[in-house]
Amino acid sequence: CQSVLLALSEIASEHQASGRPALILSFSSRFKTVGSTPVVRDVGLAFEQRRELLELEESGDVDEMMRARSRMLAVAKEQRQRQLQVKRRVLQLASARAKAMLDSLQATELSSAVDAVLFDAPDGGSSSAAFAFAELRPSGDASGSGDGAGTVLCTGPMRERAKEAEQDAEKLLAIQQAQGDDAACAYAEQLESAASAAKDLDTIADSDW
Repeated sequence: CQSVLLALSEIASEHQASGRPALILSFSSRFKTVGSTPVVRDVGLAFEQRRELLELEESGDVDEMMRARSRMLAVAKEQRQRQLQVKRRVLQLASARAKAMLDSLQATELSSAVDAVLFDAPDGGSSSAAFAFAELRPSGDASGSGDGAGTVLCTGPMRERAKEAEQDAEKLLAIQQAQGDDAACAYAEQLESAASAAKDLDTIADSDW
């Protein structure tokens, strides 16, 4: 058992070091008399189920061995059903939040050059605020493919409307194509400064002076 765990740990470490996606392993044991144990991802549970059936097999009690396997399968099925319910609930909540965010931003979708965040009300109320912002990626990777996929060089200011963030993204991309990454990110800083100044003016205008 320990040697298998050590080998799995080494494999997982090598896999992670290579930069590949997370390694997902499943385990099961097969017996000639009763068939296979449930497929599980917990290697400790897999070893425990194997040990239990091996002990019954050595005792010669095939009937109890079959009953034990049936119990294992029933538990595994119940766990899968619970996990499926949780996943469905998570997807429903994610879908509802995405819709609320897009509605707040007055948009039906966001381009690959724009991202957004949704802030819930601090008091736990139903109100929330969404903001969209442009993302600038390395030259040649605006589509999210290639060596720079997932890398964000800089971002534009937070906007209350998706259309404004889309306009920021178009400007940043145009400058990037004409003058390079550094110039585009410098312009992103200018946009941020301008947006902050405009917000300060709005705050002053709304205050009681």
